[in-house]
Amino acid sequence: MKRIISVLSLVFMVAGFCNAQSFERAAVSITVRLSDSGPGDSLYLSFKPDVFDFEVNEPSGFIKQIVGKNGEARFVIPAPGLRGRFAVWRYFSVDTVEGESGRSKVLYPFVPDAFWEAGDALAVNVERYKGTSKKNFSAAHDFHYSYFGKGAEKNNIKFKVDSVYNQAKYLSDRSLRPFDEKYNYQDPHENQIAAGKQALDSLKDNLDPVFYQAINADLIYRGSQIRFTMMKKFFDEKVKTDPIRKEQFLNQYDVNLAAQFGADASPLSFESVRYFYRKACFDDYVQNGSLDPGRVIKTLTENYEGVLQERLIAYALGEKIPSNFNELLKNTLAKTKDPVSLARLKKLEIRRKGLSPFPFNLPDASGKYVKLEDFKGKLVFVDFWYTGCGGCAGYFSTTLSKAEEHFKDNDNIVFVTITADTGKSLWLKGVKTGKYVSDKSINLFTEGKGDKHPAIAHYNFNSFPSLMLIDKEGKIQEFNSEALAKRDPDNLIRVLQEAIEKE
Repeated sequence: MKRIISVLSLVFMVAGFCNAQSFERAAVSITVRLSDSGPGDSLYLSFKPDVFDFEVNEPSGFIKQIVGKNGEARFVIPAPGLRGRFAVWRYFSVDTVEGESGRSKVLYPFVPDAFWEAGDALAVNVERYKGTSKKNFSAAHDFHYSYFGKGAEKNNIKFKVDSVYNQAKYLSDRSLRPFDEKYNYQDPHENQIAAGKQALDSLKDNLDPVFYQAINADLIYRGSQIRFTMMKKFFDEKVKTDPIRKEQFLNQYDVNLAAQFGADASPLSFESVRYFYRKACFDDYVQNGSLDPGRVIKTLTENYEGVLQERLIAYALGEKIPSNFNELLKNTLAKTKDPVSLARLKKLEIRRKGLSPFPFNLPDASGKYVKLEDFKGKLVFVDFWYTGCGGCAGYFSTTLSKAEEHFKDNDNIVFVTITADTGKSLWLKGVKTGKYVSDKSINLFTEGKGDKHPAIAHYNFNSFPSLMLIDKEGKIQEFNSEALAKRDPDNLIRVLQEAIEKE
């Protein structure tokens, strides 16, 4: 029996189909006033044509507006559908990223993940909380939002729920010990979720059911990365090596998680999709002793259905890539009906094995430009990273550095790193620390464009480190596969040695 019968998926699709037949496109007006900005400043709008999106707060489809003399920037967009989400961005001054002018700056959404409906005439006033620095730009902690006009209520409710959640007590001791002695799950966000749900349910009658479902699922499932990171840590330290405890754990943990998280899954929430993908990865690890992306996708196919299943698989294919990626992607594209999932799957086609990679031509620390074609006939291992990335540092120290040392005298392979840092000084500082890269690799800078440079943006990924292996014929052999990403230096050395010896 399917773990989740996705009734919401069916309701969502039927409602969209019926409404679409009588729907006439209407403009959406969004007026923004930010206390930090003044006349002449630039604001940017990213506009998502669906309540669900795999990259809710990722910059795409930017619309730029200049703040007028009245302190406002007004965006008017023809609605591409019935409803969706939007974010408003600006450049903030920070201490870690060096911009072209020599000042430090980063583009960040100060109005993240808000809702729109066709015909909305929405205004949002964003005030910085007293006592916060203008260098701080956390939407959760630095700004207060007030929405006005047509379309305001759903966003005011969302802001209230988010605020209540953020102000409630986080049970940090539970994050270190997510299970008790009987392996009952103890969620560190329990108080926050309860407070948020109380606020949401008190205002439920004022919300369209679609927005209620999205806000409710976002509330419950957010924070899944830290949840499963700490669960894995607990399992490795307390359970994994003891057969009796492992059996007890396997009999108990899944029931507890299902009881807490199984009832409110929604294909309208990216947080929900991300949680159930990470849950499937954790299940695979504790049951089999290792993570196999192919098994994870099989589990998702068997346990879910409808739109939720399609979005889970589309997300999974963009994360840990299975060995049969080409075939699986082709088959999934052929049977997927959900437009949002189809759009993501089509973006992933650029990662297929056997395709030519992006022909980068980038400067090293001395300013000398290095081309991919310079390494013709050699195996090329490419590591995409950025300064401050904990995962990048962890992968380098445990795995990549060992492989570089092993192959340091082998002329058949070259290691290349490409940074997502936008500031050259920051990148050079990161290189010199030795935490992320070494002098055994060729370290390249993306000319101040960071992850917007085609050398990175070409592949449509938004997590680091990302890893690619280019064969001696100049074709992609592996991309973000478990064969490369597994934190096991012996495994990586074996994979690279086999690729070198391959005729």
